[in-house]
Amino acid sequence: MMNPSDEVLRGGYISTSLDPPAAMFQRTSIPIPFTGTVTHLRVCSGFLIYVMVNREMKVIRRANMASKTDEKDDIEFRDDDVENIYMDPTGDHVIISMASESNYYLHRLSKSLKILSKFSGHIISAVAWNDECALRYTGPLLVGTKKGLVFETSLVASEEGKFRIASSAAEQYAKQLYDIGDFTVSGLAYGRVTTGQQKRRLQSHNIFILLVTSGRLYQFFGTVGSTLEGHSVFQSIFEAYKDIQEVKYVDLPANNSISQLLTYRKSLDQPVLSFAWMASPGIYCGNIDNTVRSGDDSVILNHKLIEYQQDGSNSSLTTTSVLPNSIAMTEFHILMLSENRLRVICTLNEKQVWEDVFDSRDQVKNIWRDPVKGYIWINAKKGVYRYKVVQESRNIWKILLDMKEYDKARFHCGQDQEKLDIVNRQQANSLFEAGKYETSAQYYAQTRMSFEEITLKFIEANKEVALRGYLEKKLDNYSPEENKVQAIMLVTWLVEIWLNQLGKLSDQMDSDGSNKYEQEREILQEEFRLFLAKGNIRSVLNENKSIIYDLIASHGDVKDLVFFADLMKDYEKVISHQLQNHEFEKALEQLERVGDARLVYKFSPLLMQHVPSATVDLWQTLSPYHNPRRPPLDPKKLIPSLVQYDVRKLQSGQTHDAIRFLEYCIRTLKNKDQTIHNYLISLYADFDPEKLLKYLRVQGQEADAVNYDLKYALRLCSEKNLHKACIHIYSTMGLYSEAVNLALEQTDMSLAQENAQKPEEYDERKKLWLDVARHVVEKQKNIDSAMKVLKDCDLLKIEDILPFFPDFVTIDKFKEAITKSLAEYNEHINSLKADMNEATKSADQIRQQIQDFRKKSGTVRTTDKCSLCSFPLVTRSFYLFPCHHKFHSDCLIAEVLPSLSSSIRATVEELQRKVASREDAFSITSNTSTSFTQSAKAELDELVAAECIYCGEQIIRTIDEPFIALDEYGAATEDWD
Repeated sequence: MMNPSDEVLRGGYISTSLDPPAAMFQRTSIPIPFTGTVTHLRVCSGFLIYVMVNREMKVIRRANMASKTDEKDDIEFRDDDVENIYMDPTGDHVIISMASESNYYLHRLSKSLKILSKFSGHIISAVAWNDECALRYTGPLLVGTKKGLVFETSLVASEEGKFRIASSAAEQYAKQLYDIGDFTVSGLAYGRVTTGQQKRRLQSHNIFILLVTSGRLYQFFGTVGSTLEGHSVFQSIFEAYKDIQEVKYVDLPANNSISQLLTYRKSLDQPVLSFAWMASPGIYCGNIDNTVRSGDDSVILNHKLIEYQQDGSNSSLTTTSVLPNSIAMTEFHILMLSENRLRVICTLNEKQVWEDVFDSRDQVKNIWRDPVKGYIWINAKKGVYRYKVVQESRNIWKILLDMKEYDKARFHCGQDQEKLDIVNRQQANSLFEAGKYETSAQYYAQTRMSFEEITLKFIEANKEVALRGYLEKKLDNYSPEENKVQAIMLVTWLVEIWLNQLGKLSDQMDSDGSNKYEQEREILQEEFRLFLAKGNIRSVLNENKSIIYDLIASHGDVKDLVFFADLMKDYEKVISHQLQNHEFEKALEQLERVGDARLVYKFSPLLMQHVPSATVDLWQTLSPYHNPRRPPLDPKKLIPSLVQYDVRKLQSGQTHDAIRFLEYCIRTLKNKDQTIHNYLISLYADFDPEKLLKYLRVQGQEADAVNYDLKYALRLCSEKNLHKACIHIYSTMGLYSEAVNLALEQTDMSLAQENAQKPEEYDERKKLWLDVARHVVEKQKNIDSAMKVLKDCDLLKIEDILPFFPDFVTIDKFKEAITKSLAEYNEHINSLKADMNEATKSADQIRQQIQDFRKKSGTVRTTDKCSLCSFPLVTRSFYLFPCHHKFHSDCLIAEVLPSLSSSIRATVEELQRKVASREDAFSITSNTSTSFTQSAKAELDELVAAECIYCGEQIIRTIDEPFIALDEYGAATEDWD
């Protein structure tokens, strides 16, 4: 087999290892402290059992290879020879078969052999262990004998160390299941037919059983159930094959007694993967198909016969005719042991990969593989050898590569990039030579071959599709952030290839004149668009989209140009193209989907000319009322678009779309922008005057509250002769005289009277009513109407309007009005007299109350205290109020001063100084506190004691002041804390 260190790898890699690779099988001699011959050996899970014989004694020895002590457990026996030893994979259970047809069971925790009485008279030649063996329970297992019989049994070890053959009940059982005939059962194995990877119990599972004799390999299939009392688990399988001719088998010549069956699995909880049968002509081996369904007649796949003798140095064995004593099996190799030689054969290519030679005096007997630990054990005449398997799969990838099993070869390369490169390169070359260009491109992209070399191969072969696949795959392997230049180059090249292919198909469609190539082009175009939409491609295109625009434009592919613009979010180009092609509905859909206000402002003028109603619908859809999350459109920026509205296309009964949008802005969006309102007024004035008057009334007549420009609206309405609207605007502006005059000009008396009544000032209101009356008398010359005006207005009297009548008018028509006026004057005089009498009486009552108040007195006790400082009241001068609040003079003055105006405060302070100076002057000669004149006292009392500070107006005026002043709040908070 090729040694990788001898080859300079061709993928741009150079091996830097200076040390030769370690041997695949490394031998270690295990010392055996015994003089004699090791005849039998088994090792499972690190537990070793072997038989040693010399002239004096025979010993069965057990040892735990994982233990650091040298403790050995020997069991001596005499007068018999060991025929076979069988150990379960866990190392807990051992069956020993003797030449005398006696059979024994030995548990790992027991120190004595227990006879298996049910098998007396039989030499056990094969055992198929249950891979779910427990420490003290083997589970159902199969036993084959030299008489060609197959039994089922189950072994249980008691807690006391006593052993018996038992079923789930107390009695023993060893049930014969099958008789193969007069042939020795030299090998037994079974496994589950399942795709599951988890370990499952033997309940309702399909089972296959392999049984070998010296010349045949039999296969049995069936379903097993749970173990019941007195019932066999496997019996139902063998009952289906009562006739031996119904059994599926492989027949090989049996020239000698050589026969051994082995199976391989990666671990005990994994299914059986492969098998090997050592027969007379060679080793028959293959894989096990664990997914086989019930009813299939074989589980063997990829079977082959490795013959013992072949010509040539690279044969499975050398030309020697020595047959193996026994074999062991690993995942990829079979180890064959002869008298003094160990040969390792690869099961994939049937070639010998390794050989070990023993001393001719050290006769080797048997070889065995520990199914759990993976070590290989050999017992020779003088000792025991152990082989450690080192990187068994190291060269499997190369073997599979030579066999053109590329996927399996890649699997065994693992993460070794140099090996993967070699596999991918060889597969790509093979596919290219076979004409599978597109598939080869995928593998070329995974190699490190020269980019130029590969692209030239496809260009020379004129395989544009394969080249495109290679470039795509190569691009997927690049990181756009790390390989920007390469990524840009590949994307540009790929776009050019796609456009060329699409162009060729378009030319073929044009020349053919049919739709023959239409479907093909649609598929190719879809692939192209999917390529452009890939995430890693878009990141490259975003930075170089101008190049792609130029490429697509140079090919005249308008549809893909629009698609690319849409992909790059160049919505302006997309919408421009749609508008150029009069695809107004698509343009509106695009604007709605994008929701970019800038684009809406830009394209709305053109859209308003062709699809005004749909354009207004779009504006409303994009408004905050319908899309709160989107930034709102500014209606003021849409006015240029509204101006483009062609009213000539407005059909009878159809709503003016510009008016509809502005009404939506004002009513729904509550827009108060003056520009919007002014424009709506102008549209109303031109197209719907009735709505204008309704709009003005809704806006109200408070000049500061309306949202339109009053002067602009007035000028517009005047130009359009909209008199009622003008009258309303005059009234809103407070120009009632102009409103009344305009109403009178239009002979609208009700409107004139309504506006004459609006001024708040009496004189202005009366003047306007006089104007109305003058108009009625002078212009209409209708006395009845004048009298009606006089009746409607309570401001005018008959004498006010009499000067407007001509001199020749008779008084008869005014008699009622004059009489009413005189009566009103008389009533008014009487009312004035009554008011005068009432005022006189009130004055008399007030004078009497003042006199009574002067005589009023109050009682002050010596215990009374000032309501402000809480000190005794009589200690100094004080004030007593009718509400019974009492204050020291100085306390009251200090409390009142802050609330007085600066001028009054100055007066009070001046009076206080006078009082203080007078008291100092008279303190030498008199103890009296009254040292100032009555006028000064009265003036001071009037200023500071006009009312009680707790019950008068002053306390009401301070209701909005806080209880604690701001500058005192900090100190108050500290006191509370």
